[in-house]
Amino acid sequence: MRTSSSIYLVHSTTHLSSRTVQHTVARNTMQRFQSTMSPSPPPSRSLLSRSTPYMLAGCAGAAALAAGGYALYYFSSARRAVEMGRVAKAKYDDAKITLAEKIEAKAGRIGDVRDKAKERITMLKERVRSKKGED
Repeated sequence: MRTSSSIYLVHSTTHLSSRTVQHTVARNTMQRFQSTMSPSPPPSRSLLSRSTPYMLAGCAGAAALAAGGYALYYFSSARRAVEMGRVAKAKYDDAKITLAEKIEAKAGRIGDVRDKAKERITMLKERVRSKKGED
């Protein structure tokens, strides 16, 4: 469409001087080429300034997800299950310590019995040797 209007302007100004015609044709030609040229790119922004809105949106989404997950945990039976698990672990640890103490006490008693048995065996051996020496 622009080409036909520029041609029309050229024909309509033929009765003027040749300089006016050349100026009009040159001006219309530049307008035609400028309309087909791509616009100049916007000034480049740094990567940080371009990605800031996306990073903020990601952080907001993560915060919302964390808040929703904690609310689900808090208001559901999962929280009670975790508390019961902690209580059960504490009872297990107490029972483990108590059992270890009992085993140590029995081991001490067994050690005492072993020591007494060794003493008696040694005493009996000495008696037997002494009786053999008397015979």
